[in-house]
Amino acid sequence: MANKKKLPIDFTLFSKVQLTAFISLMAISLILSVGIPIFLSSNMLLSVKTSREYKANELSDEDLISPISFTFIDEESTEKLKDEAEAKVIPYFTYSYSATMEMKNTSEKLYSLIEEYSKTGIIEEDISEAMKGYIILATKIGDGGEKIALYTRETVEYFIKKGVFQESDIAQVVQDGKKTIVVEQSSDFPYSLEKKEMGIGECTTSIYLRSSIYQYLVQNYSDLAFDEMQLIADLSQMIIKPNVIYDEIYTKSQVDRARNSVEPVVVKIEKGDYILKTDTLVTEEQLNILEILNTKKVFNTSPLSI
Repeated sequence: MANKKKLPIDFTLFSKVQLTAFISLMAISLILSVGIPIFLSSNMLLSVKTSREYKANELSDEDLISPISFTFIDEESTEKLKDEAEAKVIPYFTYSYSATMEMKNTSEKLYSLIEEYSKTGIIEEDISEAMKGYIILATKIGDGGEKIALYTRETVEYFIKKGVFQESDIAQVVQDGKKTIVVEQSSDFPYSLEKKEMGIGECTTSIYLRSSIYQYLVQNYSDLAFDEMQLIADLSQMIIKPNVIYDEIYTKSQVDRARNSVEPVVVKIEKGDYILKTDTLVTEEQLNILEILNTKKVFNTSPLSI
């Protein structure tokens, strides 16, 4: 009988589990033996070195060509677009119902108290001594205080509709570089501002309220004597308060939404494209591409062969 040729490894001596493990190890070894050189060659191709360190606006001493096609996110341009989107967001303010109605009610109450004191000489309401003094003084001028009470009520009404802002709120939006604001208000509210959107310069702030009141009185009540105007200004200033409030939380949410809506700026470089060219000025963009290549911040690279 002829002798059978023996294999280098007698597989009949192994169980199925052992054979499976052996074959798996062989497959892994094959993959690693091929994959590692490809990976290393890819990383080498992605690394692009210059003969020296360049700065923007210097002349290039060499031609540098991209060894691969690739795309990358231009973070600087993307951030610039996000900043532009944020700049377009107008600060949001809220028309305060409670502050407005408090002014309205106090104004009506003052009108009634002046009318009552003019008739009875008695002030029964529990109000401040300063307010009592103004009421008594109002009734001693002219027609028993009727004109003072009426014009004060109309002045308060005007500023309710115009809106009065906190100086700190306006200062904050100015610091943020904004020139316009928008005021949101409920359609169910009995009052509404004259303008929903306005320039910063149009906003009446608490710090300039006194001068704004005088300006309003001069423009609308030319028949007032100086002492009458001063009394109306004093009474109005005691009643009027800021009734438009900066909604910083909602404004911030709109800023976040605007920035997040910006799509990343994706730049594509083809294999063979010049990154640097001799005797041409080096740009910030070119330096950025070099840095991106050398720090491997690329994706969708072209297939590499070895």
